[in-house]
Amino acid sequence: MCERSENIINYEVAIIGGGQAGLAMGYYLKKENVSFVILEKTGDAGDSWRKRYHSLVLFTPRRYSSLPGLQMGGSSNELPAKDEMADYLIDYVKHFDLPVMLNTNVIKLNKQPDGSFLLETNSGKMIAKQVIIATGAFQKPYIPNAIKRGQIPFSFTLLNIIPQVKCQEVRYWLWAAAIPGHKSPWN
Repeated sequence: MCERSENIINYEVAIIGGGQAGLAMGYYLKKENVSFVILEKTGDAGDSWRKRYHSLVLFTPRRYSSLPGLQMGGSSNELPAKDEMADYLIDYVKHFDLPVMLNTNVIKLNKQPDGSFLLETNSGKMIAKQVIIATGAFQKPYIPNAIKRGQIPFSFTLLNIIPQVKCQEVRYWLWAAAIPGHKSPWN
């Protein structure tokens, strides 16, 4: 399994990200008895799902949203809500006893002369022969350069839909953006 030397833990594989991709990789690595660790920056697997807007529902049914080896509970044809997905990912980690280090942020990743990788985290250092980056696409909002440079000739509110936002707030902001100076009909 993993080895320890000079306060540095050695793994065959380090997976950065405890979402669907990282957990699915962990499932297959565990089946092959490969020493690995999954590094998740939040307090629990699936937390990124909980931070999305309140009414989010997946657009794929449970039978296609399930990860390898464990079907998501409920009707296989229904669409799961975001919190159901988050709960499922927590259950997945427990079911397969996957080695997830929570609240662990990777600060630096360097390739070593021997081809291995040194990972510096807020929880310490580790070495892995291979690294899988599975951080997901929705971690940081895209902000166009024109906005960054202040080249937009009107005032606006920049929305980042990642935090939990209520639909009523989004409707108001869309109305305000569409008709500056007019009050939203939803108030």
